[in-house]
Amino acid sequence: VSSYSRLYTRLIQACNPLPTFVRNMSGKKLHTVKFKRCYKVILFIDMKIYLGLDLGTTMIKGMAMDDNGKILATCARENTLISRQPLWAEQSPELWWSSILETLNLLGTKINSRNVKGIGLSGQMHGLVCYDNKYSPLRRAIVWMDKRSSQEVEDILRAVGNVSLYKITGNPIFTGFLLPSLLWIKRNEPDIYQQIA
Repeated sequence: VSSYSRLYTRLIQACNPLPTFVRNMSGKKLHTVKFKRCYKVILFIDMKIYLGLDLGTTMIKGMAMDDNGKILATCARENTLISRQPLWAEQSPELWWSSILETLNLLGTKINSRNVKGIGLSGQMHGLVCYDNKYSPLRRAIVWMDKRSSQEVEDILRAVGNVSLYKITGNPIFTGFLLPSLLWIKRNEPDIYQQIA
């Protein structure tokens, strides 16, 4: 006997109504219980819920929706951008993780998390997260907005050439891309670079 059935039975015993069954637009069966004072409680049976999580540059957002695309719950948390020097842009991977967990917990207060059938993820553009062999971050992430690696971009273009690089990768190269940021770490933070897994 499911927890829904037990709850439904308790509601019937407590309120002694005549239960009716209706279907929502997707055909899912809903139990509707009418109380003596015209209050209604609707128990959704087997409602499928899908979560969306977006790790954006400025916000971490979460959303829960049903099969019909109806939004059931949303929440958002600011994502702090750290700029210790001009042209630098960093964020904390630990803060990303704790914010994602907080977002999931907040969504879980508004929905039945047992009914979650899938999670969709999206994130900000490229960024460099340096982690060790235990998958622990070694430093803050260098995000796509960071411009500190202009010398490394020049070095790459001088060594490979712009046309050759584009033929190989299908992309131009700019500051904030992974390779220039990684080369910046190698040049300026060699102790960190040596620990990267």
